[in-house]
Amino acid sequence: MPKIISVIILLLLSAQMSWAVKMATAVKEALYLFEMKGDFSKATKILEDIINNGDPDDKNNAYFYLAKIQDLSGNASIASLYYKQSLITAQNTADAYWISEQLARLSPDPENLIKQKIPLSGNIFKSFDTPSHQFLLLENRELYQISQEQTIKIPFNVPTTSSIHSISFNGVWYSEKEPSQLFFQPLSAKKPIKSIPISNEVNDLFPLPGNQALVLSGNTLFLYSNDGIRFSIKDRYQNCSIIGLYEPLNRFLLNCPDNAIHFIQTETGIEDFVISQLDPITHIKIESNVILIASGHAVWLYKPDEKTPLIWKHSNVNIEDLAIFENKIALLETSGKVLFIDKQTGFPISSLQSDASWILPMATGSLGLFSKEGRVTAVDTLLKPLWSFHLGINLQNRPFKNSDLLYLPLANQSIVALNSLYYGKTPLLSNVLASKAQKLASKKQWKELSPLLDSLLKVEYGNAEAWFLKAILAETVNASEKDQQKAWSEAVRLSLGDSQKSKLILSRYSQMIEAKFTHFLQLSPKTSYPQFFGNKNNLYTVDVPAQTLQNINPETGELRWIKNLGKLANSPVMANDENTLAIASGFKVHIHELLKEGYIKTLELPGKPFHIEYSGNAIYISTWNGFLIKILKPNLNLAWSRKIFTMPFHFTSKGSDLLVASLEGEILNLWNSSGQIKKSLDNLQSTITHLESKDSLLVIANADNKIFLFSTKSNTLLASFSTSSEINSLQFVEIDQKKHILAGLANQQIVLYNLETDISKWDYNGSGSIFVTPVIHNNIAWIDQKNEIIGLSLTTGKVIHRYKTPGGASTPFILDKTIFTASPKRLLYAFNLPF
Repeated sequence: MPKIISVIILLLLSAQMSWAVKMATAVKEALYLFEMKGDFSKATKILEDIINNGDPDDKNNAYFYLAKIQDLSGNASIASLYYKQSLITAQNTADAYWISEQLARLSPDPENLIKQKIPLSGNIFKSFDTPSHQFLLLENRELYQISQEQTIKIPFNVPTTSSIHSISFNGVWYSEKEPSQLFFQPLSAKKPIKSIPISNEVNDLFPLPGNQALVLSGNTLFLYSNDGIRFSIKDRYQNCSIIGLYEPLNRFLLNCPDNAIHFIQTETGIEDFVISQLDPITHIKIESNVILIASGHAVWLYKPDEKTPLIWKHSNVNIEDLAIFENKIALLETSGKVLFIDKQTGFPISSLQSDASWILPMATGSLGLFSKEGRVTAVDTLLKPLWSFHLGINLQNRPFKNSDLLYLPLANQSIVALNSLYYGKTPLLSNVLASKAQKLASKKQWKELSPLLDSLLKVEYGNAEAWFLKAILAETVNASEKDQQKAWSEAVRLSLGDSQKSKLILSRYSQMIEAKFTHFLQLSPKTSYPQFFGNKNNLYTVDVPAQTLQNINPETGELRWIKNLGKLANSPVMANDENTLAIASGFKVHIHELLKEGYIKTLELPGKPFHIEYSGNAIYISTWNGFLIKILKPNLNLAWSRKIFTMPFHFTSKGSDLLVASLEGEILNLWNSSGQIKKSLDNLQSTITHLESKDSLLVIANADNKIFLFSTKSNTLLASFSTSSEINSLQFVEIDQKKHILAGLANQQIVLYNLETDISKWDYNGSGSIFVTPVIHNNIAWIDQKNEIIGLSLTTGKVIHRYKTPGGASTPFILDKTIFTASPKRLLYAFNLPF
């Protein structure tokens, strides 16, 4: 039997080789007939026959030579069609770029990039890929099938109570909870044709040819075939996810909570290979015999069918997305940086800063970078931009590609399809119109400019230049303030990610809002409302998603340097003084010197940090398990470590005493020299939320919306105040050398309390503040309010200053004589203080 199989394989290989030789000979014959004999008709007929009968490589060659023959024969339109087909299947970058140049030569008209606009009746709930189609299931349970030819709505006869796991041309896999069953139903059918009893809900499902499926249900992994359950494995792969099929070894791949990829034999379910990591595996790509994974702060390339599976490891990257692109690996870091590394070695090649949230190969030699705000940028194999286009509407989901079209699901319940084979060899129609608009504006031909801008925005709604000119036009013709603000807001928003355009737009914009400057911050797209700290001539911010510290020039907003901070939690505990930044990570605190190449010292702690505070010559750290640690500056040596409570607690070292309060309300005064208990102040028997001190005064807020004022000198309660809402912030302020308490409430109210009476001195009803935390400077309380920063007089509570921040603002920070704030879109505002 083995000998017979070997003979059959040899015969098949021989037949394939003979056919390939025949096709290659036919191509040579066609070229000979055209070039030497001038026989256009016979040559084109031979090549057309190859298109009808050849394999993909044969067809690609035939399209290419048909295009050249038609081109040389002067048939531009027919040549363009064949060139386009050849471009779709181009095998290498050089061919793709050359073909795109020929298409541009034959059809030099400006490119209108949007080819289709597809309205949907709801938001996308799930998408399902197939080789030639995309199925979109909407939240309202409507199903759409998208292909290059058309987009059609498909009748979806599946119960509304069901969970959908897979949709393809063959049909739908879905499950019901009561009774627990898994079903398969053809798309055109009204009832399922397969029903499988299951004991738990389906966690994951991978469809297989022939209406079969690999299923994870509760603690069971099973393969359902046409003959029933082929194998079933219990209590081993719970909470795993199915990656897919690794064809070289014919193995299913599972990504499991043990930070490993498990290889499962397709016939037996036996596990025979594992790729293990120290950290969870967050991204996986399979291409041919290559498996690319991201785990921790590294990317790993494996070839499991080789003797040494691990090919290389590339470290010190925090991955947001990745793609295999030509002979490179494209990495999108959380900071927005796009990095090309060599596929064979893992060595870095080139990088580019972007505002992208996804990356996706669009065509041979063209990689797409997509921002959530709607910017699409195509780059070549050297990471040089080929073109850029802004849709002006947020993307709802990851883009997907089908043949020569790129589909982008938008937040306005629609999809637009762009030409993925555009290489920037002809100008974009929107750029041509923008150039014309610039000329009209320079000549002050305002009447002609308005309709041209309307036409431009129909072609590219997100064109920042168009909105900038629209803003200038609105100012010139004295349009309503609402129209002016709309145009400026769009111009600024849409210029994000385009340094050349944003420089001009922000310069004019800063003048309009009377800002010292406005500047886009080079932060991760995931960072909203960045917070600032600094001293002297240094402004700092921590970009938590990108895990970096940034030094910003406070005079211009320009980035000076970036420093990697290592692995950070989502909301790390941190504090700083003029020279260092303390930031928590696990059971450690890292002390970073605020210099690009500054030192880092790591402090091991007896628990996870809960709160960090700098005070005088020390750093104090409390932990979740009730410890308080004192670290002496500048050598960062341990002074003492004490177990104060059994749970996290609040503390303050800002006054004349070291004071602590358990979350349950017990208040203690500690000896600063040792951390031992000096005396007990009180027990409020309520949940403590805030603790602040100044001199010999202590103010505490609890979850019952009450504020308590204590004297640490006399150990007595001096006053208590009831508030109208939960307390977000609490601080001591001085007015005419008298201490007061300023509280920011969850209902956006800001209240000033006089310590000599039990009533408030004034209150201000605000709106739209992110954290309701006023910043005090020169007897003024500065706070963010939706699209502005306001200054409240501490004496009267009245607004005495306003700074416009269209697009939103965060808690302000004051450095020297400048007030800084940032919008959720990472736009930095700087205003000169009035005095």
